Amino acid sequence: MYECIHEQLKRQGIRIRESQEVEIPAERMKLAQQIRDIRVKLGYTQKDIAKKLGVIQQYISKIESGHENVSIDTLTRIANVFDKKLVIKLS
Repeated sequence: MYECIHEQLKRQGIRIRESQEVEIPAERMKLAQQIRDIRVKLGYTQKDIAKKLGVIQQYISKIESGHENVSIDTLTRIANVFDKKLVIKLS
């Protein structure tokens, strides 16, 4: 079906960008996994965390999959929900 629509649009002179794989930085993935691991260990669902942060569940999913470049403020709020302290270390 996609190919059919793509061809129709192409004939009309409309170009569609091909989807591209997005490379997620290793450090972001590491952080995403830590957030997910802590959440699961504490018995929270993504929906629980979203409600506590005042965001939608899909946002938490994006964070945990590494697709969201999370601000320090948001990380601090997540740490508070987990009753943890955010520590940032440069070495």
